[in-house]
Amino acid sequence: MDFEELTDRITFRQKKNKKNNYGESEEVKEAVGSCWAGVRRATIKEFSDTEGRANTITFIIRKKQRFNIDSTQVIFYEGNDFEIIEMPPTAQADDFKLIKARWVEW
Repeated sequence: MDFEELTDRITFRQKKNKKNNYGESEEVKEAVGSCWAGVRRATIKEFSDTEGRANTITFIIRKKQRFNIDSTQVIFYEGNDFEIIEMPPTAQADDFKLIKARWVEW
């Protein structure tokens, strides 16, 4: 993959407790950072073979980002939130990081 293929914008968000105007604590999603990503969706064969994982997507991003990424965050992409399932280790010389995520309703 080349850097030119990172054409989709994604945002990493985290749950935070904040006080609203009435002084009550409520849970909000706060943006941690945004970056460009390549998105790998399931092919038709993979989709039919993965009954329980139909809502799974793989994001490919640059390894070096200006913010930390961890599995407690969610990815906001095309109006949907995706929970991070795994971030498999890549080769030391590799410039990209793979993030497997599942659609989740918050």
